[in-house]
Amino acid sequence: MNMQVVKGMWGHFRTVHGVTLRAIAMIPKDKLDSHPIAGMRTPRELVIHTYVYCGAIPQAVAKGSLAAEDAKEPTDTVKTLDDLLNYARSQFKKADEAVSRMTDAHLQAMVPTFWGPTMPGFALMGVVSDEHLHHRGQLYAYLRAMGVEPPFMWGFEENEAGL
Repeated sequence: MNMQVVKGMWGHFRTVHGVTLRAIAMIPKDKLDSHPIAGMRTPRELVIHTYVYCGAIPQAVAKGSLAAEDAKEPTDTVKTLDDLLNYARSQFKKADEAVSRMTDAHLQAMVPTFWGPTMPGFALMGVVSDEHLHHRGQLYAYLRAMGVEPPFMWGFEENEAGL
């Protein structure tokens, strides 16, 4: 995999992020810290977890390692629905900036991660999408459990301008 491929994948991921932002905006404000599905994260915790890795993994590929402190989940400061939306946007921006700095060498380099395996940068870029879509699926299940119909998953044309 090279940067030409990653840039194409990232362009698609940008549209996926836009749909996810619309799903986040649909979380009822009074249910941010509820447990719509027993034994799982709250909607607030889920969005924070999803976006910490959206930002941290591309930054790790660009710098060459992923440490635990790079993926701290700011549950103590991200409290409201507006906070969640701002956090998601800021993490995506950090990721976008990291992708713009990446080179083919970054993608081929082995990147140690705090969770265990050392992986090539290109494999970690695949993890960004896999992780995001997995957790967005959870968010869709949460929304449905809260009586909210989530956005059409391929409704990219409805994304905010600039995505």
